Amino acid sequence: MRNRLWLVVQLVGLLLITTGCSTALPPDGRWIATDATPQTLVADAPITITFGSGRVSGNAGCNAFSGPAVVEAGTLKVAQVGSTLMYCGGPRGEQETWFFALLSSSPTITITDTTLVLAGASSTVTFRRGPVT
Repeated sequence: MRNRLWLVVQLVGLLLITTGCSTALPPDGRWIATDATPQTLVADAPITITFGSGRVSGNAGCNAFSGPAVVEAGTLKVAQVGSTLMYCGGPRGEQETWFFALLSSSPTITITDTTLVLAGASSTVTFRRGPVT
């Protein structure tokens, strides 16, 4: 009886310690945006996102970006995103602006085998698993 009580105490302690800790990022790989709401994706400027080694990287349709990332309580936390600094006017620039705002808003992240969804207060983007380039 005493051993069982000790085991229960240890398990409860472990749960308390790990509650709120970050979890792993999605499996390493590249994802390509297939849909966005309420925005419209720019046809010749695909949004891509790649996860690997505790980082997220990709292209928002004009500039490449990267930064450290974790998943906490079902949200993607991307800190200190860096990007290239090419000028992006018109629809490409608008797409980049709302996508970077989505990334910095700690969007919820939902993943199935072939689909990844990032959802924030103002935007939702659906991705499909893509080839590694």
